[in-house]
Amino acid sequence: MDTLRRALEFTVHHGLWLQLEEGHVAHWQGRLLALRHGEGPPLGMVLACRPDDEAAWQLRYFYIDQEWKGSGHGTRLLMAVRRSLSGVPLQTRLPLACHSAIDSLEAAGFTRQYVDAFDVASYEAPAMWDE
Repeated sequence: MDTLRRALEFTVHHGLWLQLEEGHVAHWQGRLLALRHGEGPPLGMVLACRPDDEAAWQLRYFYIDQEWKGSGHGTRLLMAVRRSLSGVPLQTRLPLACHSAIDSLEAAGFTRQYVDAFDVASYEAPAMWDE
């Protein structure tokens, strides 16, 4: 957990995500986005990264704090991410067992692309433009 915390701090300060690619570390673009009520603590967060300006954003981690689950905040967080990263498709992968996360993804406009042999589903949301 400490390693993840340091990696996220690096992303916040430098706008980069260090991604292991073919045995070396690549510097991907990275954004850590939070959902808050006013100036309060985050209700949830998303880590989005991509290798370059032409690539889709990949949602690597997203969560809603336990006390806020079940009240639609997951969908609100993902819709805010879609607006914030407008003009670019978003992609993510997660196990089919993550029912509430899948419900939030689908409510936010993500569609299932396929499921692999390990029951990990790939989802994509098309690019959003100013609406």
